[in-house]
Parts: sequence; structure tokens; C-alpha cells
Amino acid sequence: MAVAAILMVFGVFVLYRGVRSALSLRALRREGSHVTGTVTGHQRRGSGARSAIVTYVDEHGADRQITSPLSSSWPIGAGKAVTVRYRPGDPDSSRIDDRMENLGHLVLTAAVGIGFPIAGAVLAVKGHW
Repeated sequence: MAVAAILMVFGVFVLYRGVRSALSLRALRREGSHVTGTVTGHQRRGSGARSAIVTYVDEHGADRQITSPLSSSWPIGAGKAVTVRYRPGDPDSSRIDDRMENLGHLVLTAAVGIGFPIAGAVLAVKGHW
């Protein structure tokens, strides 16, 4: 029962974080500033996958950098222009607003957020603790 409960709670937590992230991006699209940034490199993760590093200039002319929270074997290509959204005066709020980046985040969140609770429910019903 404990494993089933852990799977369900973890899945619900991932869904919650996914919804919060989507709402945050929606608010940034509505109220934040947007600029065009450029993929200037990639950060290699422990798994060998890479995350895009995007450089952009904020409203004060300062160079800023953001690293994608997603990593992939096929990250956004170097030199590609992408939209960066942020709250003015708050560089920590910056997000890459790229269709493939957003789709990857949505698919991953949905797969984990729905799959884990289903797996937990199946284990609970079958009596595998």
C-alpha cells in the first residue's frame, strides 16, 4: 500500500507543479516583457543529455542568461532565436517560450502526473504493496 500511495502522491505533486508552471507562463505572456534571445550553447547533464543556454538583453540593456530546465539528446539548436519572457526587474522569472520546449514540458508532466497515479491505483487494487 505504501508504494501505491507514494506513486499517487508523487504523480499528483507533478501535476500540481505542471499546472503552476503553465499558469506562470500564461501570466508572463499576459503581463511580462518579452525579448528575442539566442541559443548560445548547451549545458551537458549527467545523463549525457543537453539543455539549451539562451542569452538575451533585458529592459536595462544588461546581458542575461537562462538555461532550459529540460534536457534532451536533441536540444534547441545553437544560434536559434527564441522568445524569452520575464517580469521587468526580476530576471529570475525568465522563461524560454519555445513551442517545442513547452510541448516537451507538457508531455513529460502529463506522462508522469497521470501515469504514476494510475500505476499506484493499479498496485493498490491488485494488492501489491
